[in-house]
Amino acid sequence: MGKKKEGCRITVWCKPIKCKYVERNEECKDDKCKESKCAWRIYGRWLSNISKWQIVSLNNKHTCKRVYKNSQATSTWLTNRYLQRIKDNPKWPISAFKRTIFTDLKLDVHEFQVYGARKKVIKLIEGNYKEQYWQLWDYCHIIMACNPNS
Repeated sequence: MGKKKEGCRITVWCKPIKCKYVERNEECKDDKCKESKCAWRIYGRWLSNISKWQIVSLNNKHTCKRVYKNSQATSTWLTNRYLQRIKDNPKWPISAFKRTIFTDLKLDVHEFQVYGARKKVIKLIEGNYKEQYWQLWDYCHIIMACNPNS
């Protein structure tokens, strides 16, 4: 997902609103509540000269019930949001991580999303095992070139 689309969707991730995402074009985005009687709506425009989203209009009157599940909160978004906390505690239990997400954001995410977020951070920290394995062989070739009798 590109930065432009992701930036716009952040506005709804932290809201307890069941949103319907409407893409007008690459430069304009529109989110509204899925409930037909609710008036909540946000409209944004991409400002290419500064690479940021500008909220053009917002009707913040939400009359529907609170929603705790949000399909737009992906494991990648959770990775970016909790990167430092997972780095500080890579063995952070999934249940505790999930409770923290609910406490902080009032989002009920699936365990697979939480596990995926933690796995992505650990991969960032430790790197890919295949890459490390090939670096080992490169290192061996350098030693053999520098010291042929090794």
